[in-house]
Amino acid sequence: MRRDASASALARHARTSRAREHRERTRMTRISLDGSASKCVVTFLFTIVAFAGGAHGRPLTTTAAKFADTQGDATKCACVSDARIRFRRSRCAPKVDEQFARDDDVAAVLASAKAGRWRVQNEAYPTVDVDFHDLNVHARDIVHQKWWPTIRTAMKTRCQYDSEDFITPYRVVVSKYAGDTDTRFRSIDTHEDFGEMTFSILLNDPGEFEGGGTIFYGEAWNPKNDTIFALPARGLTIAPKRPGTLIFHGGQVTHASIPVNSGIRYLLIGFSTVNKECCASLERAQAATFIGLCFAALFALIFCFNFDTPPSPHRSLRVKAS
Repeated sequence: MRRDASASALARHARTSRAREHRERTRMTRISLDGSASKCVVTFLFTIVAFAGGAHGRPLTTTAAKFADTQGDATKCACVSDARIRFRRSRCAPKVDEQFARDDDVAAVLASAKAGRWRVQNEAYPTVDVDFHDLNVHARDIVHQKWWPTIRTAMKTRCQYDSEDFITPYRVVVSKYAGDTDTRFRSIDTHEDFGEMTFSILLNDPGEFEGGGTIFYGEAWNPKNDTIFALPARGLTIAPKRPGTLIFHGGQVTHASIPVNSGIRYLLIGFSTVNKECCASLERAQAATFIGLCFAALFALIFCFNFDTPPSPHRSLRVKAS
């Protein structure tokens, strides 16, 4: 009888322990599920914020989209990716301004270039250049503060860019074409430029060299009537008659330089892109959005689906009734 009572007591204790363990396990599971649900909500909100943060305020993709914005908050940095717009503007017909630069400014830039470090650049179309950053401070100030704002305004007016568009020179050099050197450095063969807009300024008197000039081929865009027209079959030749003459044109207008037969011809040449920084900002915004969404998805995988039942803090009591 005593042994039966002892066995019954142990059995009751075991049942009580298992019941307590079951209640504790149920409570911990409920806490785990509640925590996972909270994490799911946080993850969802994080995903929405990441997506909205990447989308809000980033540049619109086309000029047409900018003008179609009815909210009045169109970005001032519209990335011109519309193929038709780019095609026309990058083929903007050449424009000449013979009275562009003052003689003293031209002489200062040329003197700085002559004292600079000349290097052969561009294997495909070799030229002998002095980089803009190798000019002295005074010459750089003339180009950057005096000449460039006027050139940019002229480009926008001539080629019908929007006031919000950013025309940015990505490479500016002083080039020389010498008739008494290797024939490779007397001219540049027919080509198209990488950037959307190109400008050049003659830096020395045409009496100091024989030959030279720029000849344009193929087709160009006439901004006045918005038409593509054919240039003369033998090309359109432009040969400035005085120092300080500015020529600018769309970078995709096919052109070549006419060989210099004798003497040396000096030119300041600039290659420009449109909205380069803006497009880069757009790409960064899109990349940031994508990375944010990836992190949100990873966060969800790690935490949102963590439904495993936690182990009980109590050790099970297993009593075999005898």
